[in-house]
Amino acid sequence: TPPRNQTTTAALEDLVSEARLAERWDVTVRTMQRRRKAGNVPPHIRIGRKIFYRVAGVAAFEADWTVEPGGEA
Repeated sequence: TPPRNQTTTAALEDLVSEARLAERWDVTVRTMQRRRKAGNVPPHIRIGRKIFYRVAGVAAFEADWTVEPGGEA
């Protein structure tokens, strides 16, 4: 098994912070907090007081936003 710090680093690379995701989606962190409370964000993980999202979960969530050609805009 790899040393603990390498395992931890690899696991953290699969996460995106709430602040980074808010920046990506061009919204405020407060908007992210409201969306999280409403259940309108990907599944999240709380580490201490910080919120993180799995990169794969964000990609799946964003894929649901895709509008098919000829669909609603």
